[in-house]
Amino acid sequence: MTVKNQNNSFRKNLQELLNLISEPIMVLNKEGILLVANETLGKFIGVPTKELLGKHFQSVNIFNKENQKVIESRLERRLNDEDIDDYELTVSINGNTKYVEPKGNKIQYFGEAADLVIIHDVTKSKQRQTQITNSIRDAIILVDEEAKVTYWNPAAEKIFGYLSSEAIGKSVHALIVPDKLREEGKKRIEYSVKTFGETGTGYFTFGNVELKALRKDGSEFPVELSLSPIKLDGKWSAVGVIKDITERKEAEEKTRQAEERYHAFFNQAPLGVLVVDPRTGEFIEYNDAAHSQLGYTREEFSTISVFDIEAKVSPEETRTHLLELAKTGSGEYETRHCTKSGEIRNVIVTAKTIEILGRSLVHCFFHDITEIKRIQTELGKYSQKLEDLVEHRTELLKQTQAKLVKSERLAAIGELAGMIGHDLRNPLTGIKNSAYFLKKKGNTIPETQTKEMLETIDKCVDYSNKIVNDLLDYSREIHLEMQEYSPRKLLEESLAMVNVPDTIEIVNQIEEKPQLMVDLTKIKRVLINLIKNAIEAMPNVGKLTLYGKKLNDLFEISVADTGPGISDEVLPKLFTPLFTTKAQGMGFGLAICKRIVEAHGGTITVKTATGEGTTFKITLPIEPKNEIGGEKVWINVPESSLSTMTKR
Repeated sequence: MTVKNQNNSFRKNLQELLNLISEPIMVLNKEGILLVANETLGKFIGVPTKELLGKHFQSVNIFNKENQKVIESRLERRLNDEDIDDYELTVSINGNTKYVEPKGNKIQYFGEAADLVIIHDVTKSKQRQTQITNSIRDAIILVDEEAKVTYWNPAAEKIFGYLSSEAIGKSVHALIVPDKLREEGKKRIEYSVKTFGETGTGYFTFGNVELKALRKDGSEFPVELSLSPIKLDGKWSAVGVIKDITERKEAEEKTRQAEERYHAFFNQAPLGVLVVDPRTGEFIEYNDAAHSQLGYTREEFSTISVFDIEAKVSPEETRTHLLELAKTGSGEYETRHCTKSGEIRNVIVTAKTIEILGRSLVHCFFHDITEIKRIQTELGKYSQKLEDLVEHRTELLKQTQAKLVKSERLAAIGELAGMIGHDLRNPLTGIKNSAYFLKKKGNTIPETQTKEMLETIDKCVDYSNKIVNDLLDYSREIHLEMQEYSPRKLLEESLAMVNVPDTIEIVNQIEEKPQLMVDLTKIKRVLINLIKNAIEAMPNVGKLTLYGKKLNDLFEISVADTGPGISDEVLPKLFTPLFTTKAQGMGFGLAICKRIVEAHGGTITVKTATGEGTTFKITLPIEPKNEIGGEKVWINVPESSLSTMTKR
């Protein structure tokens, strides 16, 4: 076989072999001419493979000028046996952006050096990588050996305010390093960049550092920077991860301020404060008040324990108590502390468990109550003396009060006797005069005149009897005999007992229902009294209105007149016993009415206005609650008449 045929056979076999590979492959000579290409390459770029052979790789329309320069550089270096780092190209195929990673291998092709390039399509991997990178909340910035930005992720855009298009190709120091820092560290930065370009190491390439960064709007903020060197295309680049730590710094500042406030409170607290390890009894912390009250210096506190100051119980009991406090979480107890000078002080300890760095400690406040105890002892002595004095004074007061009560009782009896005597004097005088007249004249008195004298005596006796009965009625207990009765019938029967002048108009608006449980005789007495008073308040002409209404479980009866009303001077005393504005009478009428109504569990009130008349209102329970046996007993209690007065 001739050499030409052998060469053709080799090309054919190589072509068939390359066609079996699923990734695009091309073989370039040192001039960049495509010697061999598989069918996959043609499909990848959309051009038949036969049209590519023998042409310069620049004719492959997926490579732009920048890509062509990169490929030419790698081709030359590889054929010169230089080490070539992996690199990535961005290509456009049918309007779609794809990412490829060419992998070259130096081969011998008919005795000449050639480059067999396998083109790996890393588009999906790149897209996943981009998605992951874009989802990262921290800024990721890639810079070259000159500290110029070559990659700027979305988080960097958000944190610093620069779009990726604004940042790429710019000095990272000019973008995000504050002017002050650049001025102070200019030489250091320049030296670091130079060193990094040569060695891949620099000032910020070891560990995490915290520093100030600059936003596009000129504001400065704290960041945490982590730099990692990476060699690309034989040159050093750096990947920087920058975390915005503004919130963390603010939280740290708040924590610092809280700690300062705590320590200020701790040291300035007026009470002694001790932090104790419940297992060993050692003092972990102590404030100034503790030093002052116990007398130990800070250095001395570090050499003693709670067992050295406890003066009431044994060390074993103290340790048990501390462990119980640590378990329950809090407690308060009274004990005694021994100061450095040996003085025993009474204290109240308030304890609470706290967790510090995984340790359960007991945080104690102790209040020195030695002086309080002394005062309490003195107060106890004074208290006993005071009790003795009070007992003596109480006995004297009882004696004085007994004399005063006796004196007041005699005075009240005297006043009452005077009033009764005054009221009884008139009827007794009438009786005496009439009797004297009958005795003097004898049978010479005409029969009509004798009859008049006897009638006068009879009226005077009745009036005297009324005075006595009113007094007895007011002073005795009231017993109620309850029965069911119609409100309207009650008013009608009460009206029938009163002589109503023709000049008075009666308006009765009382309904038949609801039925009331009342002591008929006593309630009629109340209504008759109120009706008579109303008629007497209208001597010439007027209108008497009687009306009633249901108020939930109560029934209200009103007696209203059109008289002159009641004066401000009289109103507060209206229901007071022994008070009257009439020429005759003891003043028990309204007072007795009030007692009867209250015995029924009701109330009696009055509304009045000068020149507009007066209205008395009686409120009675529809179904009063009787005591055992159905009998209501009203016990005589001090009057509180002012509570029943109102004025419109």
